[in-house]
Amino acid sequence: MKGKMSGEDRTGLGRWAELAEAFPSMRFKLDFNGSIPPEKVAQVVRAMPDVLRERLRYVEDPCRVEGLEAARRLRRSMGSGGVPLALDECVKRGGGSLLDSVLKENLADVLVVKPMAYGAVHRLLALRNSAGKHGTAMVLTTLLETGVGRAEVAQVAAMLGSPDHSHG
Repeated sequence: MKGKMSGEDRTGLGRWAELAEAFPSMRFKLDFNGSIPPEKVAQVVRAMPDVLRERLRYVEDPCRVEGLEAARRLRRSMGSGGVPLALDECVKRGGGSLLDSVLKENLADVLVVKPMAYGAVHRLLALRNSAGKHGTAMVLTTLLETGVGRAEVAQVAAMLGSPDHSHG
């Protein structure tokens, strides 16, 4: 189950923990959309209830990543909490060199890729191959697509996405 979170909303984390307790087999992805101040990411991760932290597939974009050094700082912050990190916005906006460095330096566990924003299938295939070489999973998701766009993303995810992750 994927949830959207805002900043340092401890009440929201508590509600997700209640869901984790109620549904023991459920796994969670929390997307903060870059809303946590970078200097507070480690604090928010440490504040997560254990039952939630144990069931997290990943935390997506906890803060804005505006370059390689910001990605390095974020990885260090997330590493202290033992929670997998997914990056979305820097994949879309970062361009080749930032993305190459994120992969080479293992700065993310998961790349969240929007095929319609990323481009042609051959570029997605090259990204999947590069991510695979570095042990980084690739999750494909949509922008604000129509039904046709969502169907296309589902097909691309079936072909190129990491099989042990849910897409969409």
